[in-house]
Amino acid sequence: MFNKVESIDVPNENKLLFELGGTPYAKRIKGIVTMYERISKVVADTLKERKFPLILAGDHSSAGGTVAGIKMAFPKSKLGIIWIDAHADLHSPYTTPTGNVHGMPLAAILAEDNSSNRMNKPDKETVDLWNKLKKVGGVSPKITYRDLVYIAVRDVEPEETFLMKNIRFVLSQPTMLKDMV
Repeated sequence: MFNKVESIDVPNENKLLFELGGTPYAKRIKGIVTMYERISKVVADTLKERKFPLILAGDHSSAGGTVAGIKMAFPKSKLGIIWIDAHADLHSPYTTPTGNVHGMPLAAILAEDNSSNRMNKPDKETVDLWNKLKKVGGVSPKITYRDLVYIAVRDVEPEETFLMKNIRFVLSQPTMLKDMV
């Protein structure tokens, strides 16, 4: 079926998988910034041509690039996100327990540092790259908490739970909801 529609192969940064992770609070963030920029441009161009973009990616952090591209194409339009994932993906370099940026795409989309729950002290380069990631597409934040709905979230750290109290609707396991009230 996919060979019947035009496709665009966005160059990847998979070479980074074979290199050291870089900063402990945002592993491989340079490559992820590059991917956000590439993906957002392709998505924005596709939408401006009045076509529907379908993004297939191996890492869900790429969703940040997709959202940035939508906002580039429609900067004044309100955007809503239904996030179907076991994880909240609301960490930042200031709160991450792992340094994996794939746990940060919604924080980047929301331009959320979560400074009040800070447990890490990222270096200047990491902070600069994080700020650049949040601003990809020229709109930051891209959504508000009221524009976000979670479905199936079940594995959330306390720093994320703190932020999730700002979200209107979370469809999840009852024990997770109990902890948020």
